[in-house]
Amino acid sequence: MTDSHYIQLTRLTDEYSILGIAKTLDYEEQMGIVYTFHSTGIEGNTLSLQETTLAIKEGMIFKGKLKDYNEAKDHYNAYLKIIQLAKAKQEITPELIKEINADVMHSTGSVHNTPLGTYDGSKGEYRLQDVYAGTTRFPSCNKVPGMVDNFCSWANDQLNKVKSTEEILNLAADAHYKLVSIHPFIDGNGRTSRAIMNYMQLRFNKPLIILSQDNRFEYYKALQRTRKEEDISIIRTFIMEEHTPNLEYEIEKVKDPDGVKDIFLDL
Repeated sequence: MTDSHYIQLTRLTDEYSILGIAKTLDYEEQMGIVYTFHSTGIEGNTLSLQETTLAIKEGMIFKGKLKDYNEAKDHYNAYLKIIQLAKAKQEITPELIKEINADVMHSTGSVHNTPLGTYDGSKGEYRLQDVYAGTTRFPSCNKVPGMVDNFCSWANDQLNKVKSTEEILNLAADAHYKLVSIHPFIDGNGRTSRAIMNYMQLRFNKPLIILSQDNRFEYYKALQRTRKEEDISIIRTFIMEEHTPNLEYEIEKVKDPDGVKDIFLDL
C-alpha cells in the first residue's frame, strides 16, 4: 500500500465516523448479515444474501441447505460475540480465540480421533493432527499451543501501541494473516481469523472489514503469495483494496440514498 492509499482510507474512515453510519438504525444487524454472507461464502457456503438474511432474521432453513444455515447462524453469533468483546476491550487470549472458533463451529464441528488423542472441533479445541491446504502445509499440531500464545502476546502488545487509522488497519490485517497461518483448528480458521481482524477494528470503533466472496480466489492467492514471498504488504494491500469500495458504498448510501441501491431493499 502506498501512502496515498492510506490517506484515502483514513479520510473515508473519518467520514464514515462523522456521518454516524455505525449509529444508524439496524446497522449492526445489517452489517453483520453482509459480513456473514461473505465470510461464510469464502468457505463455500451457498446461501444467497437473501437466504442468509432470512436464515438469521427468521430462522428459515432452505431445502438441502441445513449445513449452510447452521454455518450462517453460528457465524452471526460469533459476530455478536466480537462486538461485546470489543466493547469490553477484552485482551486477546487463547481462550478468547477458542471461544470464537467454538461459536463459528458450534453446529458443524465434530469429534476427531487421532493417534495423539481425541478433540472436538465444535468446542474450539486445537487440532491434534497436521493439516494442508493445497500445497501449503501448516505448522505441526504440537507447535500450535505455543504459537497461539506468542500470537496473543504480540497482539496485546500491538493493541497498546497503535493509534492512527493506518496502524490499526495494518494490525487488523496482520493479525488475520498471522492467525490463519497458524491454523490452530481443524476447521473454521478463516472465519475465526477474519473475526479477530474485525475485533481489532471494532475495538477502536472502526468499520468492519468485509472481504468479498466474489474475490475469494484472489484472497487465497494473496495469502499464498504473502507466505511464499514473506512480504506482509501483499495481504495488507489486498485487504485494504477490498475495504475501500465498501466504505465508499456505505458513505454514498447515506449521502445520496436515492442514487445508491440499498442491497436490503428488495429482501
